[in-house]
Amino acid sequence: MHRSQGVRSRVIIGLVAEHELNTADPYSAWLVSDSQINHVVPSTRSGYETGIKCYLDYCSVRKLSPWSVTEIKMAGWMLITAQRIKHTSLRKYMSGLPYGQAIQPRALPWTVSGSEVVRKAMRYIKHRYPCDAKRSKLPITLQLIRQLASALPGFPALSRMCFNDLLWLCASTTATSAFLRAGEFLYSTESDRATLSMADIDI
Repeated sequence: MHRSQGVRSRVIIGLVAEHELNTADPYSAWLVSDSQINHVVPSTRSGYETGIKCYLDYCSVRKLSPWSVTEIKMAGWMLITAQRIKHTSLRKYMSGLPYGQAIQPRALPWTVSGSEVVRKAMRYIKHRYPCDAKRSKLPITLQLIRQLASALPGFPALSRMCFNDLLWLCASTTATSAFLRAGEFLYSTESDRATLSMADIDI
């Protein structure tokens, strides 16, 4: 008896539908087909579907047949799409096209892998639409908190500060000075770092 795997589509993709297994053992053929469709996790599949929809919209507007994907169609789609999204996102979109073609009702070989046209289009995109370099994160320190606090009305006279500003200052200082240093309470026989003890704390 076959184990239930929930509700699945009974669509047989072209790669399997055109094989003799589909006649000899339809259930095995469906399992193979289902594995090709559902081998990715839902989040990855969702990303693929976003890229596929973008490509289908491009082809629909230009009255192009989307399948099978050719290097010229793919490069054209890439160059137009790159005008509104980052090339890092475009790469994720591109990864969905082989998946989309593989699950079509008709078997279609993927011929774009290693394409020089696609490679050069991506290089052009990276030069023309460069992504901003990632900025280094600024560490939160007491010095930074003092600089931020200097912009608050009444600082450094605490009695002249409003309640909300004083609450922010207290929470930020406590978190930076105490909670974020909790690792100093830990003790390990393999560590030569001094361990913070109750005797070191004044309240």
